[in-house]
Amino acid sequence: MKFIHTADLHIDSPMKGLSKLSKELAEKVKRATRQAFANLVEFALNERVDFILIAGDLFDGDWDQVASGKWILDQLKRLNDAEIPVFIVYGNHDKKCSLLKNWTNVLPERVKVLAQDQPQTFYYSPHFPGQILDYKRMQEARGQGHDVAAISGRSYPLWDCRDDLVLDYPAPTPNAFNIGILHTGLGGAAAQAYAPTDVDELNAKGYHYWALGHQHLRETIQTQPSWIGYSGSVQARHVNEREPKGFYLVECNSHGMIAEPNFIPCDCVRWELVSLDLTGLTEDDLTARTHEICARLLDKNQGRFVVLRLELTGRTPMYHTLCQQREKLADYFDTMIPDMVDDLAFEQIKIDQLKPETSEHFWESGIFKSIDALIQDKINGYAEMCAARQSGLLEPSAKVLSAEDEKICKDLKNAVNKTEKPPKSFDAVVDFSDPEMFLRLWERARETLADVFTQD
Repeated sequence: MKFIHTADLHIDSPMKGLSKLSKELAEKVKRATRQAFANLVEFALNERVDFILIAGDLFDGDWDQVASGKWILDQLKRLNDAEIPVFIVYGNHDKKCSLLKNWTNVLPERVKVLAQDQPQTFYYSPHFPGQILDYKRMQEARGQGHDVAAISGRSYPLWDCRDDLVLDYPAPTPNAFNIGILHTGLGGAAAQAYAPTDVDELNAKGYHYWALGHQHLRETIQTQPSWIGYSGSVQARHVNEREPKGFYLVECNSHGMIAEPNFIPCDCVRWELVSLDLTGLTEDDLTARTHEICARLLDKNQGRFVVLRLELTGRTPMYHTLCQQREKLADYFDTMIPDMVDDLAFEQIKIDQLKPETSEHFWESGIFKSIDALIQDKINGYAEMCAARQSGLLEPSAKVLSAEDEKICKDLKNAVNKTEKPPKSFDAVVDFSDPEMFLRLWERARETLADVFTQD
């Protein structure tokens, strides 16, 4: 037998982070959840899988889902016509969907939504392809030595389900491949997750395979004694979901899995996050590096559309130019990749960590050079007087700074602290016995003053 384990399709989910994209690109990304599911269906038809498990969150929630419902129904009918049964449990997002009130009345005969009030079990044998067996026919198939799958699960009774649904799942069917479908946060009751349970509880049921949903990150929890894991979502929906998305193809017989589940990617849009240090780069260098990064991402993602968030860091003479174009940076960067704009879009270009070119040139001429020299002289003189006091040439109680200089140092430290959060190495108070502290303070102040004076 071959079956598909999938979950968290969130069909027509409103994607996050699309406000900066053009209307056409935003619509293309929004339709990605449909295309991902269509890719899954096409794979199932071509591969002639025996059945499909959907472990919750087929829908995304309570919004205008009539068009979504019709589109999903059309896909399920394609599977039904090809005699591929589909077994679904509702998750928390499904239960927020008002469309479900009439949903079960229009489902094709080979599409089963498992009950909400108690766990339910369906049976399948490849000896009767496309048929969902009752208990009696399952026994007949099993008695004749045919492989059998027992599929048990329960839909959420309400969207905010905090009960351990596994407690009531039935005992495993003898001489069958037993599958549990569950939409769960896992982690046990202490985790306050949706339908919380734990691995020990799942193992205690004695099933061969637990098809989990709810977690969007693909993860194998364990492989023995039963396989437990999340297939993850089929399509990433924002920049925090950057891994390939898809489903599992599982091959089994009545005695267990033939091999480990095989991950099949079916997503059509990938999100990427790249940090680019502009220190030392010219504008031509930036264009070349951007083109190189985008080409690498397109190659990595094998023809899928890429949505990129670019974070610029470092010190650069281009700082003011980039700041002035803050609202149109995506257009500015599009000009660097004219051959890729149909395959990649900049979701956001962040310049929060960008700074003007290094502050050293700021102190090399004019009044600022004089200020720097004056303060350096004061620090050097202070260090000499501290050394003299430590060697006994001065009385221990002798003041090495005038009251005016002490006030200047305190004011300087306060100014730095108000401008930016000081590093942990900063002293909490001014220590008048440590000239090195004054040197560190002035070096930090030089950077702060340079940044302030070079802002637009």
